Amino acid sequence: MANYKKMRNILLLLLILIPIGLYAQENDSTQIIDPIESQPIFPGGDNAFWCYLEGSLNFEILNSSDQSGRVFTFFIIDSIGKVKNLEINPDWLKSPKSIVKDKKVIEEIARVINQMPMWKPAQLDGKNVPVRFSLPIKIPYTDFRCKKN
Repeated sequence: MANYKKMRNILLLLLILIPIGLYAQENDSTQIIDPIESQPIFPGGDNAFWCYLEGSLNFEILNSSDQSGRVFTFFIIDSIGKVKNLEINPDWLKSPKSIVKDKKVIEEIARVINQMPMWKPAQLDGKNVPVRFSLPIKIPYTDFRCKKN
């Protein structure tokens, strides 16, 4: 049973933190490059990521909303490991019933993502490269993933 839970958690993490695409700049045009050699790594690994997220979010704000569903976040881990270009619930997502649009919830999630520590950047051909990530966050937030030792 423990192996099943571990595999399930790994699969969930892969589904959540799968890069949507890798973007490299060439003469003012955007080129999508995929796959990359190594993914960005949050300091301390996957569990540290969830512990950071869950230790930083204010659950009174997240769970007091009268809306339920998901907040869709998209951001780039740039070539030095910094979080950049955060987007939340972009207009092209066309499922309004499942998107949480509560301003306080969105501001809280943005605050925590924008304050993330530097990641170890992704690599391609031995060079650091930017990667775009998506992170859907379920509201109310009840599916805790941080495992404290």
